[in-house]
Amino acid sequence: MSLKELRNSIRREFLEYKRRFEELTARREHLQSQKNEFQKYLEEIKKGAPFHRIKEIARKLRVTAPDPFISKLALLVHIRESLKKINEELQNIGDELASIERCLKEGIECPLCNGTGYLTKTRIVRGDIIQEVLESRKCPLCRGVGKLFYDQIMHDDEMISKYP
Repeated sequence: MSLKELRNSIRREFLEYKRRFEELTARREHLQSQKNEFQKYLEEIKKGAPFHRIKEIARKLRVTAPDPFISKLALLVHIRESLKKINEELQNIGDELASIERCLKEGIECPLCNGTGYLTKTRIVRGDIIQEVLESRKCPLCRGVGKLFYDQIMHDDEMISKYP
């Protein structure tokens, strides 16, 4: 794979991170709004909402029960279970968002030099004695840093056509 192809692959990876970040952020906002709505309903029911209001909330949440008392209990159980699921999903989204933010902020390890910042290759020098010489030079992909950053990859127009 050429250096240009590797850069494009990493660029696609960063773009996927950004897309996923935006998707998760929108999902988190939606879940937070749902959570607020469920908490509002829970408080209303706990404070002794009238039967017609309980029926209205039950209809919105698609919870059915023939008896008003059972309806109230079923609704409370449904709301608590829903809040538990929402909180779990919000926690998972928060963890994934933190991971993506860390990658975007701190960068990813350069796959070409494995994070060292340098490429080393062995060369055999023949003379009176055959010697193995190590040649080291800056990685052309990360430019000796060992990490690749979103801004660097997304705005880097200098494309090198092949591996050194």
